[in-house]
Amino acid sequence: MKFYHHVDAFLFVYELGSFTKAAEKLNISQAAVSVQIKNLESYIGKKLFERKGKSVLATYTAKNLANLISEPFSEIRGIIDSFSKYTNSMHGEIEIEYINEFALSLLIPKIFVCLEHGIKLRMNSSNKDITIIKALLENEINFGLTSIKNENPNLKYLKLFDEELIFVGSKRWVSYLDPTNTITFKESLKSLRWFAYDKELPFIRRYIEFAFDMNSNFIQPALVLADFNGLIHSIKGGHGVACLPRSYLLPYLENQSISQLYFPQIPPRYNVYLAYRASCLLNKRMKFFKEIIDTFVASTSYD
Repeated sequence: MKFYHHVDAFLFVYELGSFTKAAEKLNISQAAVSVQIKNLESYIGKKLFERKGKSVLATYTAKNLANLISEPFSEIRGIIDSFSKYTNSMHGEIEIEYINEFALSLLIPKIFVCLEHGIKLRMNSSNKDITIIKALLENEINFGLTSIKNENPNLKYLKLFDEELIFVGSKRWVSYLDPTNTITFKESLKSLRWFAYDKELPFIRRYIEFAFDMNSNFIQPALVLADFNGLIHSIKGGHGVACLPRSYLLPYLENQSISQLYFPQIPPRYNVYLAYRASCLLNKRMKFFKEIIDTFVASTSYD
């Protein structure tokens, strides 16, 4: 078991880049972490970390060792955790961090059944995907709702949403757009009255940045409303423009009560993923939660 603890300490130091953070995760002293690393170095016969100021740099040996053992050891770590009476209980907390209100709205209706099984849900908002991914990798949360996928092999993703975004408004707003050339068209976007689903502008930012290759910071929405029916009603009334997922707009595009204002060659898409650590599902409540999401994903057409 001592060797297990040495390797456990090594991987935490390697992943977090800090003896202090590793000690916090392991709930032991920094000195104890240093001893475990030294013992592992003695066993291997090579140095694993170099100190540079306050930073800890992994050696070539450490990188090779981490690549070799990271994935299998994560499985072992999960198995040991699952044998803990508390960890393997259905009763306990699940920590979820989400990127925006829309992502949360996809998840909430599906997971209330967790409460009936004694699982407590703790939801926290974050407006940056990278913050959520970092929290997952540092084992601060159990699941994350993100709009991007990170290529880290320690993370897995389930796609909850994947749709084309459409730039829409009433016919009134067509005259505000200047199609003379690309520059004039982009400039005319600033003359529009923008409506948004969320104050972080997830749909607008994704659309503007991908369709027009420009920064969306110029947009200060006149209306922020986390309700698609309300937004679409306001757009139909000619009060403003928005970028929204296609499925919510189809009936209104078909009856021409709203108009698509731009047709990009490659339409921007918006995705929502449930992200989790590959080794975090080896206890009852995590498995139960993921099974609920698996059922939802199976009922959609997303890959």
